[in-house]
Amino acid sequence: MFLKSTRPETGAELAEKMTEVIQIIGESHFIRENVNLILDTYYPEQQEGREIILFLSPEDAAYVCMNREESERLLWNKKMHRHNFYELMYVADGKVYQNIENTRHLYPAGSCCLMNMNIRHLEEYEAYCRVIFLQFTQEYMEQILNFPSIFREETAQESPAVRNFFLHEHGETEVSRSYIDFIPLGKGNRVHRLLDRLAVCMQERNQYANFQAAAALTGILTTIFDPDIYTNTPVDLGNATEREIFERISDYIRKKDGCGERIWNRSSAIRGIIYIKLLGNIPGCHSMITACSLP
Repeated sequence: MFLKSTRPETGAELAEKMTEVIQIIGESHFIRENVNLILDTYYPEQQEGREIILFLSPEDAAYVCMNREESERLLWNKKMHRHNFYELMYVADGKVYQNIENTRHLYPAGSCCLMNMNIRHLEEYEAYCRVIFLQFTQEYMEQILNFPSIFREETAQESPAVRNFFLHEHGETEVSRSYIDFIPLGKGNRVHRLLDRLAVCMQERNQYANFQAAAALTGILTTIFDPDIYTNTPVDLGNATEREIFERISDYIRKKDGCGERIWNRSSAIRGIIYIKLLGNIPGCHSMITACSLP
């Protein structure tokens, strides 16, 4: 493992800490700063440099390069987890699957998922992908959205949907649910450019950076909530039969503990029909097949 950081520890000390973290990844994740950025790039065919992760925060930065064995250990030890902060996942290249409360979602390049706090989820990498995770606290978001306006009250500062998701100004509606998928309607890269701008602000730390970072974050959220740029219709995972099998197995896993839950957490594979083939070879899981099989 190669690791470089702006922290005072040596690379060897940080690499040792990172190795320990990989082995004990917990189910609850926390951040100290108001905003963090993580760029994760996955090259499944490479032995060296299989996974490269760049961590950016207002206080420091770190670059981690893992070989195949280290990357597989990281992916294997990752569990369904939850945050005490909001997280926006943006797929810059490739595609990513995400298991959200035991329901699997597909995100192609350009798409996003905005995750509310304390929602159990797990990212799954199967093929080459480059993913950006934007993490920010509830307190910071409330400060941004409550910033004094130069406009009259009837003039919207940002999308009402943004304010509803974070501030619940209009009660519990569709847009204030636990997570939202955003699938691009075109090929624009505005979100990517704003994420780049935010990353630059976090590293420059000059007299303008604080306001520019807040503007970039507001711009990102306003863009993804724009119905002319993104749709909330999830990407189709397969044909009707596969989806029905998949949903029956998902429902069974949600109701049962044991081997099914562990398989779901560890599997980066496939669709319902493959789960049936897989589970058929595991002792104690035949009842799941019976419960979930189609007539």
